[in-house]
Amino acid sequence: MGTWGSGNFDSDGALDAYAGLVHGIAEQIDEGLGEGDVQFEDVDGEIALMEVLAVIGERCHALHLPLAQVESWARRVLAAYDAQIGALGATESFEAERRAVLESTFDRLRAAVRRG
Repeated sequence: MGTWGSGNFDSDGALDAYAGLVHGIAEQIDEGLGEGDVQFEDVDGEIALMEVLAVIGERCHALHLPLAQVESWARRVLAAYDAQIGALGATESFEAERRAVLESTFDRLRAAVRRG
């Protein structure tokens, strides 16, 4: 307990703040995605928050979230993307590039959670 090193995350207080931040962001994502079907064009903010979590997980070498939560986000967002992107008028090259970016974000989230 207390402080065990000189790093910015080497104390209980710092890790409590980190956990609060991560869980607060995760709650925002869950609230934004809601319970029903995801409307892809309405979740840009939630996707940006997923990227923020991926960056935090990479920087802090772990992300303490349930893998099932990240898998649910990935499944729901990618299903919405696949079902709805064609109606949004994007080019095929943009569709492929955007999907690759989304997949990368989810892969990075999964990797950070597994390190946690």
